[in-house]
Amino acid sequence: MGLGAVIAFEYALTPAWARVLATLALCAAVLMETSRRRSPRVNSVLMRLFAPVAHPHEATHVNSATWYAGAVWLLAWLSPTRWGVVGLLCLAAGDPAAALVGKRWGRVRFRNGRSLEGSLAFVLACAGVAGAYLWLFYDDLGAQTCFTMAAAAGAAGALAEQLSGRLDDNLTIPLAATAIAELVMAMS
Repeated sequence: MGLGAVIAFEYALTPAWARVLATLALCAAVLMETSRRRSPRVNSVLMRLFAPVAHPHEATHVNSATWYAGAVWLLAWLSPTRWGVVGLLCLAAGDPAAALVGKRWGRVRFRNGRSLEGSLAFVLACAGVAGAYLWLFYDDLGAQTCFTMAAAAGAAGALAEQLSGRLDDNLTIPLAATAIAELVMAMS
């Protein structure tokens, strides 16, 4: 989903169309959330339909895809394209890297069950993917700025993942990573 949003934001849509589609996606997500709250049957059908990507707790809580749609909507409306893309890439690369490394090699555990090793994998994946993306498509920034910004965004995303309590990390990661990318750019 993250790479699809990046491609759409960067290559297929004008900023105005990105806002329209992000708004429609958020409305669809909220409609599904509302429908499944009101009808156990709708909830059952949606949970079966999305079983390959849904977590068991999402049967009774807001779905991660809804949080993600909220993040995409906020980024479409509030952030210049390249910085919002950094946030989406950090989520797309960092979150799965953290999960894979944390589950397989995580030894130093935090209170929330996540691991130091997973967080480090998050930062490295984000720095690599978002840094390479910026360097390839926004070479006016220079390689050092691209990778520094991406590493800082990755650290912010990893911290947001650690601190996400009631808010899902599909919302907090891209917002935190984007904010730090914008801050690093403003300081450059």
